[in-house]
Amino acid sequence: MTLKFKEKSIFGIADSALKIEPKTKIVANFLKTLKLAGKKITFVLPKMEKNNFVLATRNLSGVDLIDCQSLNTYQILNSTKLIFFESSIDVFKNHFLKKHEN
Repeated sequence: MTLKFKEKSIFGIADSALKIEPKTKIVANFLKTLKLAGKKITFVLPKMEKNNFVLATRNLSGVDLIDCQSLNTYQILNSTKLIFFESSIDVFKNHFLKKHEN
């Protein structure tokens, strides 16, 4: 994660994007606008559930979806860019950055 952060390869987007129309063209245009079309992108979801965003991305090549708690080293290194949803950041912090109490 530190390497991706230093490379400026981690982005965040608002949770409202999860409620878009389930059209692939909308997500494709979003990626094109950010100059990410054709790159290996991983969207980190707060939890994997069938929603409009999942439906809109299922036909895009190079785009992966993963729930925050399943995020792993391979997925991080295999992606050109990681895009976290707003609420997935809290899930990430709670899951991976817990303080161990004795």
